Amino acid sequence: MGRQKGNSQRKAKEESPERELNELEASSLTEKEFRVFVIRMFKRMDDKYTQLNENYKELNENVTNMKRNQEAMKNDIAAIKNTMEGLKSRVEEAEDHISELEDKVGKNTQTQQQLERRLKKQEESLRELWDNTKRNNIRIIGIKEGEEEKQEIQNMLEEIMTGNFPDIGKKKTIQVQEVHRVPNKLNPKRPTPRHIIIKLTNTNDKARILKAARERQKVTYKGSPIRISTDFSTETHQARREWNEIYKVMQNKGLNPRILYPARLSFKIEGGIRSFTDKKGLREFITTKPAMQEMLKGLLSKEQSTGKAKRKRIQKVEDSVRSLGDNFKRTKIRIMGVPEEEREQDTENLFEEIMTENFPHLVKEIDLQVQEAHRTPNKRNPKRTTPRHIIIKMPRAKDKERILKAAREKQLVTYNGAPI
Repeated sequence: MGRQKGNSQRKAKEESPERELNELEASSLTEKEFRVFVIRMFKRMDDKYTQLNENYKELNENVTNMKRNQEAMKNDIAAIKNTMEGLKSRVEEAEDHISELEDKVGKNTQTQQQLERRLKKQEESLRELWDNTKRNNIRIIGIKEGEEEKQEIQNMLEEIMTGNFPDIGKKKTIQVQEVHRVPNKLNPKRPTPRHIIIKLTNTNDKARILKAARERQKVTYKGSPIRISTDFSTETHQARREWNEIYKVMQNKGLNPRILYPARLSFKIEGGIRSFTDKKGLREFITTKPAMQEMLKGLLSKEQSTGKAKRKRIQKVEDSVRSLGDNFKRTKIRIMGVPEEEREQDTENLFEEIMTENFPHLVKEIDLQVQEAHRTPNKRNPKRTTPRHIIIKMPRAKDKERILKAAREKQLVTYNGAPI
């Protein structure tokens, strides 16, 4: 029974090595058991030491990692601060750049406005030049194509004058300088006849005819109604047409609108007369007049001045200038090859001799009145190897065309036997 109890105690000690023995229990152990117990105790202590050492190493590594992470965080914070400083600097630079751009935009806007004013001024000057070249012209609208084949257009004008304004013809003979249809070439797809342009020698005659046409209201040719109007330039016609819709609205509202030269809208309002040269001025005027705003709603939309539109306007001005130059030269002939020494002061008679030598039949048919004759350029260049050209201005474009046609058919034109 005692042996069984001792065995159970040893078994408990072996199974529970963690439990510490008191003095009584230790004294009851045999030497062998005590040694085993001590060895086990040392082993447990060694295991705990090893565990503690590993824990210490792990803790030390964690501390090291924490320090390393702290350093990394410090570096990151420093980098973030540097980045923030850089961003702040870039923001300041961007603000300065934006400010510079705003200044440039302001200057560009001012420059664009100046260019716009200059372009508009050039357009107005060009329009005035065109209108000046047409100041003696009247435009007849509605005469059928082919009528000029039955009789000359000049005779048609006399017939119109006799049938509609007999008093003008009796008081004074209307002298015609030039007559032609526009455009020069007939478009078979055109549904209406081309207009007839008549250039008179006297501006007063033009004014009298237009006044009589306005008073008569209905002008006819061979019983068919026609219209007689001023021959404005294309630019002036376009500028006047831009008022059409506004003109109709104002006329319906009883504002008595009028289109004054060159393209100025005039109307009665509040007991007075106001006039505007463009829609911008009218748009600013009606800002304080709700009734007129409602009346002209949608008719005064602000125009967008895009780069493309501006380039188109510039191109139009250039084309118009070129066309104006051609118009000034439309009755001129250029003669090349006549020696400089040939009767420098008698160019007009020189032209008549060339015509007699080469186109004797035209001399009999054409009135060789020369309006102007000169060499070009005006000053002679001693280094120039060829003679300057001679410019002859004819009174009628039709005579010029006949001379050029005859020159093309003859092919070889001469002066004193030498080709020119």
